[in-house]
This record gives sequence, C-alpha cells and structure tokens, in this order.
Amino acid sequence: MRHQTTTAALVALCVFPALVGAETYQLSIAPNLDVVRVRVMADGPIAAVVARSRAQALAIGQVVPCDALSTQALPLTSQRTRISDGSLRCLDYVAKLSDARGLRPAQQNDAWRITDPRDWLLRVDESAADATVDVRLPPDMQISTPWQPMRGSERRFHLQRGDVSGTPYVAFGRFRTVRVPVRDGTLRVAYFGAEADTSLMRLTTWLASAMHNIESRFDALVVAEPQVMLFETRSRAGDSPVPFGLVTRTFGPAVRFWVDSRRSVAELNADWTATHEFSHLLLPRVRDRWIGEGFASYLQNLLMASGGAYSDERAWQMLHAGFGRGAAALPNVAPAESSRRRGGLMKMYWAGAALALMADVEIRMRTENAVSLPDVFARYTWRQTPENVPISARELLTALDAEAGSPVLMPLYERYAGRPGFPDVAPLLERLGVTVIGDRVVFDDTAELAPLRKTLWRRPLSPQTLPPES
Repeated sequence: MRHQTTTAALVALCVFPALVGAETYQLSIAPNLDVVRVRVMADGPIAAVVARSRAQALAIGQVVPCDALSTQALPLTSQRTRISDGSLRCLDYVAKLSDARGLRPAQQNDAWRITDPRDWLLRVDESAADATVDVRLPPDMQISTPWQPMRGSERRFHLQRGDVSGTPYVAFGRFRTVRVPVRDGTLRVAYFGAEADTSLMRLTTWLASAMHNIESRFDALVVAEPQVMLFETRSRAGDSPVPFGLVTRTFGPAVRFWVDSRRSVAELNADWTATHEFSHLLLPRVRDRWIGEGFASYLQNLLMASGGAYSDERAWQMLHAGFGRGAAALPNVAPAESSRRRGGLMKMYWAGAALALMADVEIRMRTENAVSLPDVFARYTWRQTPENVPISARELLTALDAEAGSPVLMPLYERYAGRPGFPDVAPLLERLGVTVIGDRVVFDDTAELAPLRKTLWRRPLSPQTLPPES
C-alpha cells in the first residue's frame, strides 16, 4: 500500500465476552472534523473493555456506559477493566480524528478529512458478526466509505467483516461526490482534487468507459456499490494519466486512483489501470498474489479489447510485452515465490496472465468455443457466497475447474507454480498465429488455432443474449 497510517489511535475496545450477533454503531461527526462521537450497542452483554496498548488508551481516553444506572466515565487501559455485571449493552466514547498519512486538503477551502476507521472504531474481529453503522453528519458534508450502504439509505451502512487487505479509508467533509450507474450497481465516487467540475465530468466518463469494458464480458462486480476515491496527481505527456491504482477489501471492496484530470478523455480511456483494478472485483482476493494479479493482468487486456479500447493488434502487443517482462524477471525463481522476492514484480503480474491465456484457450478447445475463461469466472461469481473472505489459489482454481466441467486450471497451476522460470507461451502463440516483431503484430490466419484466436476478445452469444427473432 502506498499510504499507511502511523497513528497509534486504533480503537481496540475488546469486549468480554465477545460481542455476539450484530452490533450497531452510531457516529456523530463534529463540524470541524476533529472528533467523532461513537455509541456502540451490542446484542450481547459487555462485561469489560481493554485497550491493546497505552497509545490506544490515550487516543480514546475513556468510555461511558449509556444504559446502566451509573454513567461514570471509565478509563481505557491496557489492562482488562471490568465495567459491569453483564447487564451493560451500550457504550459511548469520543475519539480524535487524525489524517491518513499524506492525505489532507491542499486548499484551505477544501474542508475534508480522510481517516483509517480502525483508528477510532471498534477493533476488526473476523470472528464477530457483521455490524450496522449509522452516520450523522452536518448537513453540508459528505461521507465516502468502503462500508456498503443499506438499501434506501445514504447514511446507514453495512460494516462487512472478513478480509483484511489494505488500509480502509473513510472520508468526511466537503468534497465532490457522484454516483456512476453500472450494471446491477453503482460506483460511489468521491473526488478529492481541486480542479473544476469539468474535470470530474471527464473522470466519471472515464470510469464509465472502464466499466463498459468490464460489462462487455461480465454482468456484475462482487459488490453492488464499491467505494471509488479519486486523488489528483500530475503526469507528463507520454506517461500514464493514471500512474497508480489499488484495491483494498478491509470493511468491503474499494478502489483508489491517482489520476491527472487534465488529460483528455481519450487518453484516460486508453489507459488500462482502471480496467485492471475493477477486474480484481470480479473475484474474491486470492492470497497467492501471482494468481490474483495475473488474472487481472490477463483480463485487463481481454476487456480493453472486447470493450473497444484496444484493437486486436494492441491487445496482443501488450500481452506479448508483458510476457517478455515477466520472463526476464528473476528467471531462476518460481512464480509462486515471485511476490516475496525483490525484483519479482513483473513475474508476479505476468506469469499468472500467461497461465490464464493457456487456460482460456484450453477451455475453449474442450467446449468447442462454447465456454471461455471469463464465462467460468462469471459462473463462479454467481455461485460464491457474499462473504468478504480471501481464498487460496488452490481453492479458487479447484472451484473454477468445477465450473469449467473439467480440470484445466489446477493442472496448469501444479505444472508452473513451483517451477523456476516462466510459463512457456511461445508454442501457444504460434498455434494461435500471433507473431510480434518489435511493436508490430503479424497474424497468421492459416495457423491451427487462428479461428479461435479471432473470438478471444468477443463475447459469444448465449441463448440469453441472442437478439430477438425478426
């Protein structure tokens, strides 16, 4: 992660016995954004509290029972402090809001604060039930959060437990927001730049175009309303207008982009970053990063082509260049080790992409091109549970093979995961009739798999998507 908060104000209120069932948090944000007042109501009894460190205790200071005869403030310490005989189910406290590192307004008239909610909310506990968060804001302020909004409300959220991946951000204050409609959902976009509204219009057009790429092959992301945060940056002509993006999943999937809003819509749409990051939200997080990043790297090119942002030649040139970078990175290291080795970044991204291409072609060959790897991903997404939990490569690939109807992905994984080097894609490219010389792509339409190659970027018509009879 590029930005990690160093604040030692993580609210580590631990409850003995553990809070059981659904908790409800009521948050009231001060107009000057310096503190948040929190009321936590539990289904089960709260007998004692403890701060995990002295710094955490100082950040909160004290808690106050709110449904007991005594409302005496009780200090938080790193020692377990008994606060009731078991009848207490409600606590109040006030926590200071601190900025996430490096994320604060550049303009004085931009009054907003971006925080790590783990600094002031109850400790994340994967074994506890999910919770509901009610937020009270001054009337002229906005909120951006990875928590999923509850149906029919913009200030009531579902706090999702499970995966802990990356630093979550919750923003309060005055900033621009827009909702971008997508198939079966909405992108909840927050823009923290100082540019004019026309810049935000260009950025929303770009995000909609990236989602058009996704929707050219998929019907939905893993969540209906992901948080999207846009931060302003500057890029030089010829460089990427979106130099950095990432997905986090703590409290729910969220996407962040650092983007140069001065660049044209055409330049933004030609950039692969947004399509790559949204591709991550087609599947749960894979703990084996070379598989998760590799699948997203394959999909970014396939989807840029199927959505019309890339020509066939451009898609193959980008894949071929990526495979070359991956093969050159740590040639004596196995793909499964690449994420843990210095200099292994390109192998981590592109070894999995090579495996995905091999699997896509093999699945199509076995099904006479009736089923593709994206189809298998989509079938898996429809059947998976909505729990926000990471998954191992073996679990994912076994499930995908079940959707494909035959073992394809797991045999490829077992062949290449632990073997030093890079998956040998050259024979497959030759069979597909793809030759790349420098920046020039030459297609051989007499090659064995040339007919299949021509359909890789197209969505086959299914009975559900066939046009109506005239």
